[in-house]
Amino acid sequence: MANLEQNKAFVRKAMHALNQENWAELIGEFSPSPEATAAFIDQHSLFRNAFADYHCTIKEMIAEDNKVVIYCTVRATHVDDFPFGELRGLPPTGKTVEWDEVSMWEIKNGKPVENSGWLLVDGVTRLQQLGYLSVPQ
Repeated sequence: MANLEQNKAFVRKAMHALNQENWAELIGEFSPSPEATAAFIDQHSLFRNAFADYHCTIKEMIAEDNKVVIYCTVRATHVDDFPFGELRGLPPTGKTVEWDEVSMWEIKNGKPVENSGWLLVDGVTRLQQLGYLSVPQ
């Protein structure tokens, strides 16, 4: 049970560092490897440039074995282009939006296991709030 609580505390601390853009803490404490962290920071920096005021609030957290799954709500303001996924090429709207995400972390020896996690994003809700997708009433 202690290991489950340690893993949950690890994810909470990592999400706090991410919310604060504390890249040094992410590199030092949470990195499975320097290369993995550099790639993550590069991509997340692009996202932060496109979505200012990023904040992820954890709503649920479940731990089993060496895995932790979190359900969270992200709030951010669309201020620039993001060159990936469904947002690629869409001009910034200046709108503040909220969407849900679910991610899984695999933790071994106090570090995330490289290439083991996943992230699901409610892109439909985000596109609707940005005004790029309408759904019939």
